[in-house]
Amino acid sequence: GGVQARILVSRITQESAAAAAGIAVGDELLEANGISLTGENVNVAADVLGRLQGVVALKMRRCDKPEKSMHVRALIDYSPLDVAWIPCPSGGLAFAQGDI
Repeated sequence: GGVQARILVSRITQESAAAAAGIAVGDELLEANGISLTGENVNVAADVLGRLQGVVALKMRRCDKPEKSMHVRALIDYSPLDVAWIPCPSGGLAFAQGDI
C-alpha cells in the first residue's frame, strides 16, 4: 500500500478550546464524536467537523516527533481579512503570490 492520509494539527489559536484541551501542533485527529477520520483526507474531515453540533469529542494521537516539513510556493495572493467565513481572521496567515 501507499501512504495513508493523516489529519494533523497545523496551528492552535491561543485561548481556544483546543489549546485549553492540550491539543498540540502535530497531533493527529483520529475520530470526532465516534466518526473515524483515520485515513480520510482533509476535505472529508472538514465536512464531518462542520456538521457536528453541541459538545464535540475528539480522539487524538499525540505526535512525539514533529513531521517532516514541506515548503510550497503560493500561486495566489491571500488575506484572511478578506474572507468573511473565517471565524478568527487574526489567526489566519496572509501570503502573496510567489511566497514560500
